[in-house]
Amino acid sequence: MQLLAADAMLISAIGEGINTINSKLPEFLHSNFPEIPWYEIVGMRNRIVHDYFDINAEIVIDTIKTGVPDLQEVIKKAITLLESGNI
Repeated sequence: MQLLAADAMLISAIGEGINTINSKLPEFLHSNFPEIPWYEIVGMRNRIVHDYFDINAEIVIDTIKTGVPDLQEVIKKAITLLESGNI
């Protein structure tokens, strides 16, 4: 249960970060990295935060194992793009 709670908190924090970026730079993530399901990530965050007792542990754990490593690479690219000023 601790691992699930930690994983859910991580997904929640990622979704919140995406919401923050989207509010400050609308469409930046979607237009520069369309291969990432940004809306679904935020939706998963919303599901965890608002429907915590009804989340699917297998989906959360699978997302952490398979989705987060790829997302991490894209976030690094997004940071590099923002730092370069080429947006």
